[in-house]
Amino acid sequence: KLLTTIPVRNGAQFIEQTLESLSRQTVRPDRIIVSDDCSTDRTGEIAKNFKGLQCEVIRSPAPLGLFQNFNRCLDLAEQYPTEYLQILHADDTIEPAFYETMIGLLADCDGYGMAWCLDERIDEESKFLSMSGKEDGRTELLTRDQFLQLKAELRNQAFCATLLKLGGKPAPCRFPTDLQTIGDMAYWAAFGAHCKKIVHLHRALAKYRWHGGTQTVLATPNLKALILDEWRAMEMNEGLRGDRKSVV
Repeated sequence: KLLTTIPVRNGAQFIEQTLESLSRQTVRPDRIIVSDDCSTDRTGEIAKNFKGLQCEVIRSPAPLGLFQNFNRCLDLAEQYPTEYLQILHADDTIEPAFYETMIGLLADCDGYGMAWCLDERIDEESKFLSMSGKEDGRTELLTRDQFLQLKAELRNQAFCATLLKLGGKPAPCRFPTDLQTIGDMAYWAAFGAHCKKIVHLHRALAKYRWHGGTQTVLATPNLKALILDEWRAMEMNEGLRGDRKSVV
């Protein structure tokens, strides 16, 4: 089962484009769940009425916050035994071959696995801004230690570009809620420490939208807090490299 979760708060401006990208997939998700964190706009209405595919909208009874909502996505994956999970932001999109390609990279993995590709950065009008790396089409297989080294350096990895293989099991870790803006970097490292296969595809199959209304931007109180979060995440990820029980 492939589950796509969309954690969102007030994502009405772009969520239809996100859902359209899911409807164009050559391999469609078995379930799409919009985890609505008390939106005050038309987010839930747009998702419920989207004609291209069926979406479930689950609204939180009280505001959760950014990373708590990501953890809610992990809880949802546990409730519905999930082989593959993507946490897809409501302002990002994926290319039609994303799931077909990424699942193919992880199909032979007999435990937890992770695959991520390059992402194209776009603006509010979907215009190209930059690329997250050199697009040469390589498929790079990483050991856990190599991956953790990248995460200790806070190398780029976008949600929209990442697919997790759970194999029907609960996620082995949770998003830290004490890192206000960069908890995803700590989470990728923690998840990767449990993986039997980690793959980086040097091909752009996702589009990450950069705009002033992103939840990450809104959650950043000031530059000092961001720098402190980055330093803590680097220390946490480097610490995982020292845990030789989980690293090969």
